[in-house]
Amino acid sequence: EVIEAKGHVYGEWKVVKEASYTEEGSKKRVCENDESHVETETIAKLVPTATEKTEGPDDTKEYVVAYQEGVVMVPAGLENEYPNQQAVKDALKAKVENGDLEGEVNLVFREVTVGYYENGAFVPVSNSEFFENGRTIDILLKYPEGADENDKFEVYHLRDDGVIEKCVIKDKTDEGLVIEVGSLSPFAIAYESVDNAPGWPSNPG
Repeated sequence: EVIEAKGHVYGEWKVVKEASYTEEGSKKRVCENDESHVETETIAKLVPTATEKTEGPDDTKEYVVAYQEGVVMVPAGLENEYPNQQAVKDALKAKVENGDLEGEVNLVFREVTVGYYENGAFVPVSNSEFFENGRTIDILLKYPEGADENDKFEVYHLRDDGVIEKCVIKDKTDEGLVIEVGSLSPFAIAYESVDNAPGWPSNPG
């Protein structure tokens, strides 16, 4: 009697390693009929979703500030204090909850780095390489989708030394928030929507 092979019935893909600007990630899925059969695939490196030019210490390169929405990487050297992305998000979220915003607060995580393009590929540089001797730069954090300059904002930044600082918002432009930074890494942008629609006067004439 011939027993036909069951064949492969693979489950959903699960991320094994998150991709970053510098390294590829990986994912796998397991056959529901035989767990010894596993398929793996590579996740491509992250590509910046928005960039703005900025002056760097090396004038032979054209540096840009790069953003990645919804992704938070653990800064180098902080793996013990913040072992994974969710730990970073939870720590930033706790700071937001202790902030001054009231009512319904929206929260967006954003990974910000600086680098340059070489042969069409984005090459990130380290904070120590770019922000040397106490150097700072102004960056424009673009508004989260659905927010604008009329809303109330707070911005928090996880520094390389593990301190979460509240950033001073220097300006609110049509495009985003201008802040001064001496390093780049995970940011939390918290905002409270402000309804600017004209209200009906209480005693209309």
